[in-house]
Amino acid sequence: MKKIKFIFTLCLLSTFLGGSSLFEVGNLGINLFDIFTVLLVVSLTLYVIKYRKIKVKKILPHTIVPIFYVMLILSLSLTGLMIYSYPVHYIFEAFRWFQFIILFIAAMMIYNNQYDEDNFLIDMDKIIKISLVFNFFMLILQVLHSSEIISNSHILGFWHGADATSVNHGYSLGYHIGRYAGGFSNPSGLGALSALYLGYFISNLFFDFNRSKFTYLFTILAFVLLLASGHRTSFVSASIILFVILLEVISSNIDIFKRFLIYSLIFILGIIMITPILLNYNIGRLDTSGRYEEMLGIQRIVNEAMGGRTSTWAENIEFAFSEYSPVFGTMANASWVLDDLATMDSYYALSFAQGGPLLTFLFLFSVFLAVYTLFKYKNYSKQSYFLGVFFILIIVISSINQNTMTGNFGKSLFTLSFICVNFIYNVKLNCH
Repeated sequence: MKKIKFIFTLCLLSTFLGGSSLFEVGNLGINLFDIFTVLLVVSLTLYVIKYRKIKVKKILPHTIVPIFYVMLILSLSLTGLMIYSYPVHYIFEAFRWFQFIILFIAAMMIYNNQYDEDNFLIDMDKIIKISLVFNFFMLILQVLHSSEIISNSHILGFWHGADATSVNHGYSLGYHIGRYAGGFSNPSGLGALSALYLGYFISNLFFDFNRSKFTYLFTILAFVLLLASGHRTSFVSASIILFVILLEVISSNIDIFKRFLIYSLIFILGIIMITPILLNYNIGRLDTSGRYEEMLGIQRIVNEAMGGRTSTWAENIEFAFSEYSPVFGTMANASWVLDDLATMDSYYALSFAQGGPLLTFLFLFSVFLAVYTLFKYKNYSKQSYFLGVFFILIIVISSINQNTMTGNFGKSLFTLSFICVNFIYNVKLNCH
């Protein structure tokens, strides 16, 4: 089981590192995650053949809702393929959900003993720290390359699948005009992950989860990565995550509140020290006039809500239901089916166009049940509560203007949130 656990950890870690496809099979890009999941399936199969049994944790009944959500995506995509003769690669993204179903089952098998929740949290701690160091290393390479201090085009080109000899356009090497993507293909991935980093390490500081002398450094690095992404939606995610932590701090004992004041002062002083460096290299476009003033003034949010983006979503949805199924829309990924139209850059709009109100409802109901369960049983495992809530908040907020759930990272966060939900539920059962 130790080997299976190691492969399982590599699967999760690969979704936190980004990277491009290693090679193509038809229109399907094969990446590290695909390779690790194949190894995981083989290992699980051999384990079952050898021991002729599968022992898993008790699964929360509410988990049936996200299962319905995933199965609806799969069935709609397959039905759309048959009815509308879509290209086969239109269903590849949907059928990747099978990989994450396997991850969920593997987690329920690997950590099936009474106290294995702690082992899962220790493994998640390693995944988060390793991925942070990796993404920060990639950021350093990108800053050095974009500033023409040291050429790292071959390393960056290898990871991002770009031609190292070509002139950088967009985010082909992981950066563009002061915004950086780390190991991901665009800054939104790094921004979302940085919001998770920040919430995770700050909660560690206040509530003593795996706290060490490096936790302070990791917290600062997480904030630098968030700024470097220049992704304002992730700033909103991070702010709400910090607000959740603050509420828990206020409701805790006075010693934790005193610690909050001390760490806040240390954190502010650290940010003041590194700000001149960030401004000098315009990391995250901090030195670009008006970007963050818009965010703080809610100007951008209002403009987008009242402006052309929502009207474009409405037009695409109307087209999906008039030209395809009047009940379920395009059935397959709407951003691919409606490729000739403007981009569907909101998962809420995309899910509605792909599966109608039922698909969007099941997605929202799934995350609601996750948050409800985590909050209900939070006193049984505060760390699982924080992690699960952080995963859900990042999904819900980033999905406003990103197709978060169509990528491996979004699927990974969704799966991890329900692993946390089921673990905290099992801790509650073991206490009675």
